Amino acid sequence: MMKMNYDNSVELALALNFKRVEDTDAFNGEYFIKENKKWIHWIHKLKAKLGVEDEEELREHGYDLDSYYKYRSYTNAMAREYISMQIKESIYSQDSVLSGKIDILDNGQLLQSIVSLKEEGFDDEVLADFHYQMSKR
Repeated sequence: MMKMNYDNSVELALALNFKRVEDTDAFNGEYFIKENKKWIHWIHKLKAKLGVEDEEELREHGYDLDSYYKYRSYTNAMAREYISMQIKESIYSQDSVLSGKIDILDNGQLLQSIVSLKEEGFDDEVLADFHYQMSKR
């Protein structure tokens, strides 16, 4: 069972490049998909809803068991740290609009604001614009 709450599970899915899809039949009216596989928040609830006993049947329904087992032990803090690490990687990469913006790492409040925006699903271009706007202050 995942150790993080629903909101952090959503944030982690978005950070892992799963895309949000609105669906009134889905849990909370949305699901998250990447490479035609759906993110699993809580496997026991999903199995009960689908009436499935064998977890492998979930693959047949298009669910991503591999990601579930890779991240199921993550806590809320671990999910937030993963997202923070992604931002740091973008700063040190050569192919991101955040590339070279090392001053973000020197400003804890700015970094946490950017992490929060990333958790909400904003892409690097929005984060870079936010950085630019905050640097003008």
